[in-house]
Amino acid sequence: MRPLIIERLTDAGFGWLVGLIPTAGFLYVTLFVVLVGLFVKRSVDTLIPSAAALEAVFAGAVGAVVGHRLYFLVISGDIVRAQLSDWPRLALGTASWGAYAGGIAGITIYGLLSARGATLPMLDVSGSCAGLGDVIGRMACLMAGDDFGKVATVPWAIRFPAGSFPHTAHVESDLLDPAASLSLPVHPFQIYMTLNGLLVFLILTMVWRRERARPGRTFAAFLLVYGGTRFWWEFLRHPDAGATGALSDSQWACVVFVVAGALMLLVLRRTVSLSAAKGIGIPIEPSKP
Repeated sequence: MRPLIIERLTDAGFGWLVGLIPTAGFLYVTLFVVLVGLFVKRSVDTLIPSAAALEAVFAGAVGAVVGHRLYFLVISGDIVRAQLSDWPRLALGTASWGAYAGGIAGITIYGLLSARGATLPMLDVSGSCAGLGDVIGRMACLMAGDDFGKVATVPWAIRFPAGSFPHTAHVESDLLDPAASLSLPVHPFQIYMTLNGLLVFLILTMVWRRERARPGRTFAAFLLVYGGTRFWWEFLRHPDAGATGALSDSQWACVVFVVAGALMLLVLRRTVSLSAAKGIGIPIEPSKP
């Protein structure tokens, strides 16, 4: 999509704006910097030392990298078809669900081993920030042309240039002449997900500000809100971009998120109820180191 935007701007006499069109790589770097900064700031606001927050970020980043590669191996089937020595070569695709799962696992493991009871507050902070992953990350997907939507007739449908993932998918499906310069109009799925990510971020920011004194609530809310909202958007994703079967892999992941979030809330409420019944005081916020 980026080459097409640059071409259209140049043809319209706005070539001086070309330098403002970001690459997918630049957006991913921006995403990492913004998430790290916000995670550390909100961790400090929750009385988690900045050094511990940075270590948690590193653990989460490592988990995300490993997770999205492993997830791609799983959904592609290479994890059972290929030998272990071939996994690094085959795990070249990416999948956001693997990154989420790996990041959550990395922060959880770090919290359990090193954070002295701050595991749930750290997960709360990560849940309050996670929506930004889609706000920025999906714009990178738009520039790269992946995670595209189904063919559409809506006025806001978009086209991608020859050689892009949508164009290739339409040619291979015999829906488009290979010589066509643009793909068929498709739902701007990446933009839908960007807006959904913004909504999730705003909702979870409000939840975190109100519930951060009760560890675990914000993270459980994130699982429920993100899983519940993303589920419906997946019906508009093109099959070649992952929306296959009655329910796609992403939709099943949404179901897992919602169920996990609901169970987590039940456990937290039961824990509070039992503690209240026994007259046990529960710390409402992490103690200062």
